[in-house]
Amino acid sequence: MARRVSRKADEQGQVERRSSRYVALDGLDAAGREKLLAELDAVLACRVRDISLTGRLREIYRAASWRHRSRTIRFWLLWVSVFSAVTCLIDYVMHPPLLGVSLALRSVFIPVFYAVLAWIWVRPRASWIEGVTLPLTVAAMMLVAELLGSAGGGALHERYLMGGLFATSTAIVVFPIERVWSIAGTVVVIGLFLMFGLMNPNVDAKVPILETTFFTFVIGCLVPARQAMNTVLAHAYLLSLRKRILTEALAAANARLAVLADTDGLTGLPNRRAFQGRLARDWAEQAARSGTIGAILIDVDHFKRFNDSAGHAAGDRCLVAVAAAIRATMPDGALAARYGGEEFVAVVPGTRPRDDRQADPLRRRRPRAAPSGLLRRPLRDGERRNRARTRRGRCIRGGGAPAVRRCSPLRGQGSGTRQRGRRLGHEGRARRDGRRPRRLRRQPGPSRVRARAKPVPTDEGRLPERAQVL
Repeated sequence: MARRVSRKADEQGQVERRSSRYVALDGLDAAGREKLLAELDAVLACRVRDISLTGRLREIYRAASWRHRSRTIRFWLLWVSVFSAVTCLIDYVMHPPLLGVSLALRSVFIPVFYAVLAWIWVRPRASWIEGVTLPLTVAAMMLVAELLGSAGGGALHERYLMGGLFATSTAIVVFPIERVWSIAGTVVVIGLFLMFGLMNPNVDAKVPILETTFFTFVIGCLVPARQAMNTVLAHAYLLSLRKRILTEALAAANARLAVLADTDGLTGLPNRRAFQGRLARDWAEQAARSGTIGAILIDVDHFKRFNDSAGHAAGDRCLVAVAAAIRATMPDGALAARYGGEEFVAVVPGTRPRDDRQADPLRRRRPRAAPSGLLRRPLRDGERRNRARTRRGRCIRGGGAPAVRRCSPLRGQGSGTRQRGRRLGHEGRARRDGRRPRRLRRQPGPSRVRARAKPVPTDEGRLPERAQVL
């Protein structure tokens, strides 16, 4: 159990560390991310060795890599402090009179001074404060080597300086800081080595100069190596940041596509695909716990006749009003969807058989937005009178389905309106069957019949250019 808890804590820590590397993306909107992606593409277009971070990318990388840099430097400082305390035994073996000085310098001064430097890396600080820790680190190490060498005298002086130079060279390689501070640390350690070597009266002056020249080339090679490592790390982070932006953009696009795929474009309700998925999930969930599930089928009566007479735009507004009425009556946890055409469906988990508490509000509710704008369409010539009568037409209410308030031109008052309704019905059926309406047919009559004379051959045996019309 404890192992499982520790594993979960490690996974949670990894997620938090991974998210902290991309905290700069949290405050950016879509436009800001596009701009940042353009900057990343511009930097990544060049060669890896030519990468140079400036401006916003530099600050983002410093903030993202601070945890790694801080952990590396603090671990080095801790390791050197422990190793320095252990080497007191080596000092005692080499020269017993050095034990007191070695204990004071290696077991007290170095651990305390390096603890202060490690405290600087506890939280993010300014760039120059973080960078100056490297010159201070190598300076303290070379100072301890000089004091121990001077106390030992003779050949021990040069040996301690060599040991201090080797220890500080590891700091130049390990510390992941900027190039200017790596060069500053190298200059400090080489300068102190030359100065302390010239202060040794037992050695000729040309010896420390030659040694300094040699170690300058050796340690000078460590600075480009450290910077190459910094460049590779920066390049890897830029690639991961670019991948993170593209991945989140793709996830957002997929989420939008998923919503569009499950949403009806006209009414805004879930479509048939979303209803089937929800029904399957609720069915499995209720079956697992021996529950119940209810389904409500809703059909708008006389919708086709309304759509043909008032127009498709009015029919669309009618469906939107019906969908709004259905959505308003749905309880929490229920799902209303458009099943197809003028048919709607709702799934209500936890509903008992013959329980009409969910269906009754649907039967009683009338869409508020239906009667005001359903018949607003441009009228053709001769329809002004019919429009006025249509507005005075009575409203039809379908039974057994959600109430749809609509005015029908076929149900107006007066014989003229009924006659006009019958004629519109004949026209609609005629257009549906692919034939001309009855009122547009031209009946043959005496005044409209034109007899055509038969062509009479001429003497040449040819027909005349134009037949004579009686």
